[in-house]
Amino acid sequence: MEVSVILLFSLVVFAVASASLEENRKEEFPEQQRACAAFKAACTKDDDCSCCGDWDKCDCNWPGKPGCYCMRGMIATRLKKMAIC
Repeated sequence: MEVSVILLFSLVVFAVASASLEENRKEEFPEQQRACAAFKAACTKDDDCSCCGDWDKCDCNWPGKPGCYCMRGMIATRLKKMAIC
């Protein structure tokens, strides 16, 4: 009987803690979505962190298109974003 009460109490505490963590993530995630640009969207020059995705980088060399846009990078981009962003 005591074991089942302790187990039930532990499950309730775990459920409450999980719900609290999930709420914190939901509050932070939309801000991160607004802060970065999608693939082929305009981005800030020389700021790879302004592009969403681990592999995306900001490139300003687009023939026929003025401005800077996010594009897929290589492993060097991934490593740079892991260190800086």
